[in-house]
Amino acid sequence: KVIGVTYLTSLGEEDFQTLYGQESTILLKNIILLAKNCRIDGIVCSGADLPVATKIDPNKELLKITPGIRPKGSINEDQKRTLSPQEALELGADYLVIGRPLKDPSIRQKIISQFS
Repeated sequence: KVIGVTYLTSLGEEDFQTLYGQESTILLKNIILLAKNCRIDGIVCSGADLPVATKIDPNKELLKITPGIRPKGSINEDQKRTLSPQEALELGADYLVIGRPLKDPSIRQKIISQFS
């Protein structure tokens, strides 16, 4: 499978203005349309971007892989756009990327319990 990355979950709206000179939503729409036109298999996008991705891709042609997953109440660290596993799935994520939170045994158990 060929997967494209929209942009990092550590970027916030101010970063988009500084780096790209446009709003994140406009940039995201353009990236998703490019991905569809190139016929890649999926995109990596933050949970916050899933509503836009779903609107542009209503037929689910693209897999949606969502990083920045954090259980409710956990520390976001450097991530600016995070969601809980449940929220991301409800918004249309096909796969979740859960990294750093799994290092903490109590957080790992919270995540596991959300899928039990």
